Order: sequence, then C-alpha cells, then structure tokens
Amino acid sequence: MNKFYIVTASMLAFGLTAPAFAETVSSESSSKTKMEQDSDGSYSKKATKSSESTDSAGTTNKSETNVKESVDADGNGKKTVTTETSSDPKGLMNKTKTSTTDTVKVKDGNVEHHHKKKVDGKTVTINIIKVIRPLLRLLEPAIKPPF
Repeated sequence: MNKFYIVTASMLAFGLTAPAFAETVSSESSSKTKMEQDSDGSYSKKATKSSESTDSAGTTNKSETNVKESVDADGNGKKTVTTETSSDPKGLMNKTKTSTTDTVKVKDGNVEHHHKKKVDGKTVTINIIKVIRPLLRLLEPAIKPPF
C-alpha cells in the first residue's frame, strides 16, 4: 500500500513540474504603410513589415521588408523591395544574415528589373533584365487572347 502512495506521489510531482521545464515559443510582427499623392496624379508609397520569432530550440528568426514605390502622372515609376532576414541559433558566432533587393523601373514603356542578393555581407547574385518597348510590340499578337 505504501508503494502505491509513493509511486502516485512521484508521478504527480513529475507531472506538475514538467511544464516548468518546457521551452517557450514567442512571435511578434508589425506593419506600417504611408501613401502620398500629388495634385498632378503622382504618388509615392512606403510600407514596412517586420517580424521576430523564437522557436523551442532557441533559434531567433527576424525578418524586415521595406517597399518603396513612386509613380508619376505619366505612369513612369520605380518600385524597390528590400528584404532582410537573419537567423540566430542558440550559441556563439553562428548568426546568418540575408539581404535581397529587387528594383523595377518603368519609363516610357521600357521595363528594367534589378535583383541583388547578399548573404553575410557577400554579394552572391546580381541579375539585370531589360525589356524594351519595341520588343513588347512584336510579342503583342502572341500574347493577346483569341476572343
């Protein structure tokens, strides 16, 4: 009978203390947008989104995205999206950072796209794509739907 009480008491004690040793998981995010428009029809927009989370293993992940967009009354514009992410596992000297920047410029129907990616401060990717307006005119018959 005494063994029954001892086993029951030890299981109860273990069951009540186990949640005290559980790892915590946290997460938070925020966003902000600002838009301005002129009387001539031009506008600019800025948006920021950030988030931070920590998993049960202690790894902290952070992400921040900035969007800047401006368009004039003629439809010419520029849009830049910058994303910065970092991952910091528990321990020393093992944090990684990644930064990606995408820029799209439109002027007189010509489109130019720049893509740049950095990992831990070193540039790993640079892409530049240009689409010229006369080339778009050649492709228009193939793009239009048949109806």
